Amino acid sequence: MERLNREYNLNINDKIAIKYGTANKVNPRVVYVSGKCWISPKIASNHKEYLIGLENTIRKSINTNLLNCHSFDGKYILDYDVSLENFKVGVKKFLSFDIYLRQNGDKVKQVKELIPIVSDKMIKVSNELVSNLENNGFSVTKKKKWLLKSIY
Repeated sequence: MERLNREYNLNINDKIAIKYGTANKVNPRVVYVSGKCWISPKIASNHKEYLIGLENTIRKSINTNLLNCHSFDGKYILDYDVSLENFKVGVKKFLSFDIYLRQNGDKVKQVKELIPIVSDKMIKVSNELVSNLENNGFSVTKKKKWLLKSIY
């Protein structure tokens, strides 16, 4: 049985790992963009309300940046997840989001053809997300632990 999924890493942001793909490479009517990062508060505060409201900020960014191109229709699914338990200074928590988009029109473009469009739009969405998190007192990293590279 042949695998039908196709996925690409988009190296467009230093602080968020972003992947783009489809579950059906033969007829990629629906494509997805998946992002993940680790966040940690820099100051002690009640961040739960901000993180719950962050989903609306992501939706606004998607509406203004990703949906204004003519490749996708105006409807999408956003799956946003962050753990709100034991949120303390210096403790990193996993934040992820998945965006499912449906292509416009009768002619469906292949996944590779959409990479420049999705990359360009997701640069704006991911940069807005990172700047919003950092402006509200969070540090954002791609990995949970910093790896020290040996100079030897």
